[in-house]
Amino acid sequence: MEKRQNYIKSFHQVLWLLLLLVVIQIAVWFLPSLHFAYEAPLHTIFESIAVLVSMMVFAIGWDLPSENRNANFIVLAAIFLGVGVLDFIHTLSYPGMPDFITPSTPEKAINFWLMARLLSAFGLLFITWQSWRVIITNRGRWLMLVGMLFFLGVVITIGFRFPQLIPDTFVAGEGLTDFKRGVELLIVILFATAAIRLFMQIRTKQVFDVFGLFAAASVLALSEICFMLYAEVNDIFNLLGHVYKVIAYFFIYKSILVTTIREPYRQLKSSQNTLQNVIDNIPLRVFWKDRESRYAGCNILFSKDAGGANPKDIVGKFDTQLWPEDVAEAFRADDRQVINSNTPKLNYEEPQIRAEGKRSWLRTSKVPLVDADMQTIGILGIYDDITDTKELEEELYMSHSAIENSKSAHFWFNSEGCVTYANEFACATLGYNRDELVGMYFWEFDADLQPSDASRLWTSLKSESALLFETKNKHKDGTIFPVEVSVNYISTGNNERAFCVIHDLTKRKQAEDLIWQNANIDFLTGLPNRRMFKDRLEQEIKKAHRTQLPLTLFFLDLDNFKEVNDVMGHSKGDLLLKQAAHRLVSCVRESDTVARFGGDEFTILLSEVHDEDCVERILQDALEVIAEPFKLDGDVAYVTASIGVTCYPNDGVEIDELLKNADQSMYAAKANGRNGFSYFSPKMQAVAKERMKLANDLRSALSNNQLWVAYQPIIEIKSEKIVKAEALIRWQHPEYGLVGPDQFISIAEHTGLINDIGEFVFRSATQAVKRWQETYDTEFQVSINVSPVQFNDKSNKFKPWYQQLTGLGLAGKSIVVEITEGLLLEASTIIQDKLLEFRDAGIQVALDDFGTGYSALSYLKKFDIDYIKIDQSFVRKLSSKSEDFALCEAMIVMAHKLGLKVIAEGVETKGQQKLLKDMNCDYAQGYLISKPVPKEAFEKLLS
Repeated sequence: MEKRQNYIKSFHQVLWLLLLLVVIQIAVWFLPSLHFAYEAPLHTIFESIAVLVSMMVFAIGWDLPSENRNANFIVLAAIFLGVGVLDFIHTLSYPGMPDFITPSTPEKAINFWLMARLLSAFGLLFITWQSWRVIITNRGRWLMLVGMLFFLGVVITIGFRFPQLIPDTFVAGEGLTDFKRGVELLIVILFATAAIRLFMQIRTKQVFDVFGLFAAASVLALSEICFMLYAEVNDIFNLLGHVYKVIAYFFIYKSILVTTIREPYRQLKSSQNTLQNVIDNIPLRVFWKDRESRYAGCNILFSKDAGGANPKDIVGKFDTQLWPEDVAEAFRADDRQVINSNTPKLNYEEPQIRAEGKRSWLRTSKVPLVDADMQTIGILGIYDDITDTKELEEELYMSHSAIENSKSAHFWFNSEGCVTYANEFACATLGYNRDELVGMYFWEFDADLQPSDASRLWTSLKSESALLFETKNKHKDGTIFPVEVSVNYISTGNNERAFCVIHDLTKRKQAEDLIWQNANIDFLTGLPNRRMFKDRLEQEIKKAHRTQLPLTLFFLDLDNFKEVNDVMGHSKGDLLLKQAAHRLVSCVRESDTVARFGGDEFTILLSEVHDEDCVERILQDALEVIAEPFKLDGDVAYVTASIGVTCYPNDGVEIDELLKNADQSMYAAKANGRNGFSYFSPKMQAVAKERMKLANDLRSALSNNQLWVAYQPIIEIKSEKIVKAEALIRWQHPEYGLVGPDQFISIAEHTGLINDIGEFVFRSATQAVKRWQETYDTEFQVSINVSPVQFNDKSNKFKPWYQQLTGLGLAGKSIVVEITEGLLLEASTIIQDKLLEFRDAGIQVALDDFGTGYSALSYLKKFDIDYIKIDQSFVRKLSSKSEDFALCEAMIVMAHKLGLKVIAEGVETKGQQKLLKDMNCDYAQGYLISKPVPKEAFEKLLS
């Protein structure tokens, strides 16, 4: 309505102006007293204004943006370029002006005048017929300009060189000729026709300033009437005609200015207002920021969340002015991520503290905000308050978690009696896994109910809403046990379900038996536990003492069981323990005892042993059955056993003494390579004492300068150049000579001395690598083995390695930290943080003994491993036809696919090196190149 009123108002203003100009013209006509002659300078002033306005029309119309380059505007621009040039020549040709090329005469001035008027008249009339929605190409624009310049050339040439070709337009003493008046009349008709055409277009909404062009055409028609009436070139009608012409030109200038500049700005402002109105009414929070994360705008919902009354209260502020510091920093981090990566971050959830201090949850999306040149100038964000949804999800999760972790069996049934859900306890109670149980009918595991009972029970349940009764359930293995069943009817529209809770009544009725079982039987394996085993051992010792028959005690530990637990989960580990217990029981006589001593340790008690062959047979059987694959609900695991053997009364007569001896011999079996057994002997006791002495001597080894570092070179296989070295600790014992790391590293880890030893190796290695980088190769690296104990050290006794490297002027990549696969499997938060600290400092990480453990390949990327070291067990027997060849090649291809480098350990022959080179292995290390040598000898290898 407001737009229509403005439209009518503009129309009335134009009509009033035209009426005023007509009245002035009539007054001049009928009032001779108003007639006077004016001087040439006044004419020059008006014509100069007209020329200036013509050039402004050309400049604005010509320089329109390509998307707004309307063909009619380009026509006007070209026309008024010509009009301006012709008016300029007309001005210079006016009587009283200096001669311009040819003498200035009234007729010469009139000729150029008529050319200019005809050009403007035809131009205005043309655009009234041409559509205003035609966009001209840049090529078309230049063609139009060239055409106008050509036209001007022709007209100017005729006007100056061949004026005789133009009929007389002015005769001194007589005034204007009929030809001149005829042309002026033609111009009046052309302008009037254009005005009528434009007036007809006023009735409908136009994309151009129709009022301005209508006024211009009308005033130009009035102007030409004045030029038909003057008798002298400086009389009042000539002056009035020039004034009207200037007024008309200003209307044309205003029309182009309004349509091309003011109107787009007005539309832009209107669009902005519309967009802001749309944004304000979107039921989501919307905001946008500049590159500094300063708010440039938002909608009303966002401003209220941020504590403002309207968006103006938020614009110009930073997050730190609106939110708590931690929340503001989180928002800012998200902004930086989107701006720096130029990638949207969509549909992520984050917390927010509102102005009133209430915590809420948001689902946010942020996208880069770009300008017309596709440069990122900020971010646009939108979020929804999902607090209610999160609270509902939390409640649902807690409800589901409570059911899932309940120590009661929970089921959902449909109206046909089919199980649609069963919790973990229900599966455990009935012996089925979830996939088996879901889809079964209740009568398949209920011993007292039949399929025919389903309809009756469902009818009763719908009428009563809840049922409580006792029945018997049947375990998957056929065991029948009493249960109490509570069922509730749930209906949501057309969806009907029954929620059932089953309580096993066996525990109530067999409470005393259960107490005994818990005290004496291992609940997982069903074997006697530690307490019961010791009781039986005590009884068997007494019996053996009476009968004078020896008894034998096995102490068995499962090798690599921890890896099974970590990789496959404790449920699979428990299943393995059950199967292992069952296998061990199958190896012994009925009179013997198999017990689970704790964790993955088992004990076997062989009573009344008449010959050693029986013991040997049971030992071999136990090792063989444990070494067989374990099938764990779709997975397969491989473990072995290490068994310690001790005998009564030869090795001891007391329970604790026999158990200690068996335990020691079990560790001896592990030290001998696992998957074997070891009998207790006095020598083992001596070894234990020797180990204790080494531990005591190791405490003073550092201070007494008994430890030193050896270096083993690592070559780049392609160039055979030494590019790395592995630092290896050595102990020159004053009594035992050179003690190998395999003898004292485990002691150092156990006592905690490994932290001091590791720091000693690091400092020695960094001093060496600094020297070698300066004298040999600036990219030289030294690898250092790091124990899990060092990762878990919380004493902060030593400065972080990256700080020490900085102090030495060394880059982080000067050092490579070597770790084992077991460290990744046990990776705690401390270990993960330490590895990330290395990564951030540029310190690279190598995975040692690769291929011998159970680590998941995902760990290679999760912990940003840089190198894998193929264990020497794969390289030692490497040949082109061996299985080790295929394994090595597979590991190298896999590593390269993951962006890792490969170091092969244990290279001892040229043939092995060549095979590794053919496989594209990166580096080699081994005795072929050199054994570990002192620093001085290593430098000779470099030179």
